[in-house]
Order: sequence, then C-alpha cells, then structure tokens
Amino acid sequence: MTPEPTTLAQNSFAQVASLAETAARPFYDRLLELNPSPRGLFRQDLREPRMKLTAMLTSAVNNLRQWSVAAPHVKQLGLLHITPLDCGTVRTALIDTLERV
Repeated sequence: MTPEPTTLAQNSFAQVASLAETAARPFYDRLLELNPSPRGLFRQDLREPRMKLTAMLTSAVNNLRQWSVAAPHVKQLGLLHITPLDCGTVRTALIDTLERV
C-alpha cells in the first residue's frame, strides 16, 4: 500500500478500534447467518474467537507500513481459519459489520 491509503486505513480503524470487541459479536452473528455450516467449529461461547479476531485485525492494521513482515502471519491465520470458498462470506460479514458499527 502507498502511504495515503495506509494512513486512511489506520485512521479509520483508530476510530472504530475502541468498538472492536463490541463489533466482533455482530461479525460472528452475521458470518453464521450468511453461512451456518461453520457453527460446529465454535463453542457456544464465542469470546475467545472474538478476542482473536480483534487482535488479528488490530495487528494487521497497525503493521500496514511493514506489510511484508506482517503479511505472512496474517496469511497463516487466514489459511487456518478461512477457506477460499468462505473468503467472500467473511468479507461480506466484515463489511456489513463495519457499516453497522
């Protein structure tokens, strides 16, 4: 990313960062609404996945300027948790959540 979009992304995320923990709940609700099949992957309590999502997004956005260092870690997390078929669903759930929050 060039400096301008990086700054815009980091400034935008800073505005919602305090809501990240709160936003993680509707994200998972929307994700499972769009595709209920992964529900079995989660325990009833989604607290831990919500905390991990929040930490991963925060780390990714904070490290946009050093993306070559952060990208392998973010990619590995994605490979562990998101299949190519789920990617569109995750994207839709994330965008819907950000619009709502």
